Amino acid sequence: MKEMETLLKVRAEFAKVKLNEDMPQQKKDERYGAFMTELERFYKIPIFRDEAFEIANPDLMRIYRQISDERLTLFED
Repeated sequence: MKEMETLLKVRAEFAKVKLNEDMPQQKKDERYGAFMTELERFYKIPIFRDEAFEIANPDLMRIYRQISDERLTLFED
C-alpha cells in the first residue's frame, strides 16, 4: 500500500509544479530531479534500462518518463 501512496504523492506534486507558472524553469527542473530520485530509491528503479522491470511497473515508468520529459535545463557549476 505504501508503494501506491508514494506514487500518488509524487504524481500530485509533479502536477502542482508543472502547472505553477510563477516557478522558474530551473527550480522546476530541480524539483523534477528530486521526484525522479525519490522514485528511483523507493522503487529501486534500475540504473540501466530493464525491459522486464518496465513491463512489471508500467504506471511507475509512465510517470517517471513524464517527469523526465519535463526537465529542460542542464545544470552548470
